[in-house]
Amino acid sequence: MAVKNQLAQSAEAPMFLLLAGLSGLVLPLLLILPVYAFGYSEVLEELAKAVAVFLFLCPVAERKTRVLGAVVLGGVFGLSESCLYFSQIFQFGDIHIFWERLAFTLPMHVLTAVALTVPTFWGRRWLILGVILAIFFHLGFNYFAATSL
Repeated sequence: MAVKNQLAQSAEAPMFLLLAGLSGLVLPLLLILPVYAFGYSEVLEELAKAVAVFLFLCPVAERKTRVLGAVVLGGVFGLSESCLYFSQIFQFGDIHIFWERLAFTLPMHVLTAVALTVPTFWGRRWLILGVILAIFFHLGFNYFAATSL
């Protein structure tokens, strides 16, 4: 019975990876209005990714697949968010803004998604530790990005 359950979980893993990627694509769009209304983009983004981790990555039994899902989630989220800022190219007339944003924010979002996921290896209740770590990393990134300009 355990082997059959493990095979069923490994067969469902690609579906969960696809859902993690799709959530990474859609979440930046869904967060435009809440971030505009409330601010605190770091907190809102990491909470949204935490929901995706809870729904789509925690059910996956294999740790390696969970980490891969986190990389997909963070990578697609960072790419999607950078594309939303594509309009800045037209405002400032410099395509380097897009490439710099992509080069720096994409790895940061992958890091925060992995930081959200790894504590769930010890159980779902540890996701709160991942949320705290991810918000800390995101705030630190934004602080250093703002002070280096």
